Amino acid sequence: LTLVNWHGQVVLDTHCRPPQPVVDYRTAVSGVRPGDLQGAPDLLTVQQRVSALLSPETVLIGHGLANDFGCLMLSHPRRLVRDTSKYRPFRKLTHGKTPSLRRLARDILGVTIQDGAHDSAEDARAAMLLYRRVKADWENYLFRQEGKTVKARKREQRRSREASRQSSQ
Repeated sequence: LTLVNWHGQVVLDTHCRPPQPVVDYRTAVSGVRPGDLQGAPDLLTVQQRVSALLSPETVLIGHGLANDFGCLMLSHPRRLVRDTSKYRPFRKLTHGKTPSLRRLARDILGVTIQDGAHDSAEDARAAMLLYRRVKADWENYLFRQEGKTVKARKREQRRSREASRQSSQ
């Protein structure tokens, strides 16, 4: 698990000791070697470290964050999550399918990542750079969506009041 700040500087970089023995490290894909887990903190400790870094108003940026939240058994307010695997303009590159971080980095940033063993810091930096590249458009889209939600909520409240007035007459 690696968290970086806005500038790509590592804020937290740790492995998490799994509750069960590891049968296959899949080092070529995961980047994890047996020695990486020796002395690694347990899940509760990692959860506490992450929670201490994320305030209830922290915008969390990443790629495939549902997987990370699931593994860590943590959640974060949906309105504060920016998942590059879910951003519609990025998904257009793959005709609506989930784009890989590797492809997004190549096509949008013009950089090659994940060329060797997995490096979570490199992935975190790539996700941050992707978000920074489109931040204004992404946030404007969310603002417009929120405006539509607020208008729909007010419209529904108005209809509900009108219906209750009519039923009381």
